[in-house]
Amino acid sequence: MIRGDLDNLSLQSLNLSEAEGIVNIAGGTLKASNFSLGDGRWEGTLSLVGIELGQLIPEQSELLGDVHGTFHVDGDLDNLTIEGIALRGETSITVAGGTVQGEEVKLDRGQFAAIINAQGVPLQSFLPQSQGYLGGRVNISGNLANLSPQGIQLGGEVQLKESLLEDTLTATLAWNGQKLHINSAKAGETLQVRGFAIPDWTSGGQIKGVKQFDFDISAKGVSLEALPLSLPPVVGEYLRLDSSPVIAGKAGFEGKIAGTPTAPQINGEIELENLSLAGMVLDPMLSGSVYFNPGEEGNLLLAGTAEKKKPTKFS
Repeated sequence: MIRGDLDNLSLQSLNLSEAEGIVNIAGGTLKASNFSLGDGRWEGTLSLVGIELGQLIPEQSELLGDVHGTFHVDGDLDNLTIEGIALRGETSITVAGGTVQGEEVKLDRGQFAAIINAQGVPLQSFLPQSQGYLGGRVNISGNLANLSPQGIQLGGEVQLKESLLEDTLTATLAWNGQKLHINSAKAGETLQVRGFAIPDWTSGGQIKGVKQFDFDISAKGVSLEALPLSLPPVVGEYLRLDSSPVIAGKAGFEGKIAGTPTAPQINGEIELENLSLAGMVLDPMLSGSVYFNPGEEGNLLLAGTAEKKKPTKFS
């Protein structure tokens, strides 16, 4: 129903109630219902069903799938910009075959907040060399005027299932726009990590790598064969005498790794269990300490069950 004064035809003078409409868009539908207009304000409900984001954002068509959602929206006719719209509701988006749900989605004066719940999102879509899956539940907030990583804050728990780890990695983390804090990360009894990482930024405000990091690490029983270690082809062919892996065994580390990717500082205790090269076991158990600081003389001291090894110094 619509009412107004013919002598004063303007949006501010109109009164509208229980209006609705539907639009077919990108393989789905956008439905507006229960829309009302009066006293210069408007409000209603928007429902999204099966809209294919890949059609709207062709460059991300392999990553983004269907979107569904229901939102209550309202605003002032004097400010029909995105900053003048208030929104709340929930949504669900298919991402690379996984699902990302937005719960308690809120938008007010350009500020947004939501709880993001992800399940079964393949890591390969973001990191081509990874074979795992990402899930978790995090709170995210920011401003629509700055959707760069520096303008977004988030915190919560994520789960990572990667082929290098026998157990799922569960991490509690927080991002403040400048630094990633890992309050706790654990994969069964194999790996525990806490610390922080500071990204290296491009001139355009995008992340291009890691500038600095500081992690306390406790690792046990990590398979050396599963690690992405590479050897020069000549060395690899020389060691591969039969079908045995070039390097195998279990590794452990207790200590700190900090610094930069090109100049890491390492200080801790290490264990190498059944370390073997091309099937030849060097020692059932090697254990000791390692210290390395770029620009200084490093130390590696290992003791095995067969004999004690003298400190090895390196620069």
